[in-house]
Parts: sequence; structure tokens; C-alpha cells
Amino acid sequence: MNGQHNGPNNIQLGYKPKQLANLHHKHVEKDEAILEADRRNGTKFVFYMSSRRFGKEKGPTFRGIYTQTAGKVPDVVEGVRMPRSAADIEAMTDHELAVTIRAAGLCSHYPGNGTPFNRYDLCCMLFVIVGVEPSEGFLENAPANPPPSALPQLTKKQAVSQGFPAHY
Repeated sequence: MNGQHNGPNNIQLGYKPKQLANLHHKHVEKDEAILEADRRNGTKFVFYMSSRRFGKEKGPTFRGIYTQTAGKVPDVVEGVRMPRSAADIEAMTDHELAVTIRAAGLCSHYPGNGTPFNRYDLCCMLFVIVGVEPSEGFLENAPANPPPSALPQLTKKQAVSQGFPAHY
């Protein structure tokens, strides 16, 4: 079943992560420090997301953006004012969403092929990072197959290295 997809939404069915036979795990088996760092960073990430989702950040607004990769994001990055509410996120242009995502230390393009995320993916990533719910009807009114954002196509290397602000 690994690799089967469901129609136009391209949702993978029956996904099973690769077993210890893949190269990453062979590498990890030889280096306990990598495994410990993966566990530490994974735990911090899940804890931070859960505290944002279920902790003090309740309601449609939030105080700021913080991620493990970028730390606290300044109020303005590359001329773009960082959002403080779900409405701010939804009103942003594709370019502003991309700057905000990269300011948080995340990729605005698929790391595997450099294709830009669509605006709904970019918005949803920001909703998760800051722990707010989208406005009523925002996702329900989204097209079934939203087009990619107006961002340019990048290479895989550019997707993980280009356009990240040096504010931290």
C-alpha cells in the first residue's frame, strides 16, 4: 500500500514509515548523538506546538511567532509586518506569507522538489505555528485543488537555503 494515492487530493493511503533498513536509520544506529539530537528536537517541537495549541495562546490573536529553528521572530522582517491574528494571516499576499514562513525558519516551497506551496498550505502552517484557528469558512471555501502560490519555482537546494532572513 505504500505509495497509493487517493485521487486529485493526492492523499497517501496506508502510509508506513520506512523501517530501520533505510540509510538514515543505519547512520543513526552508528551515531547515538544524532539519535539523541533527533529525539530532543522532536520532543521540543511537539511540546511547543501542543503548548501553543492547547496552552495560553487562546483565541484569534497571538503575541508573536517563535520556532525552534528561528527563535522569536521580530515584528517586521524584510519590510513585512508579522501577523498577530488569524485575520492578519488570511489577508497576507503570497509573498508576505512566504517571508513570514521563512522568517520562522521553515520552507515556503516543498523541500523535495522546490514547488511553491499554495496559499492555503502556507496559511495553515502559520496557523499551526502560532496556535490559532482560521476564520470560519476560510478552509471550507478553499478550492478543492488550489493552484500553487505566485512564488517562483526553485530547486530542491534553493528551497531549503534561499531567501531566509538573517535576523537571528
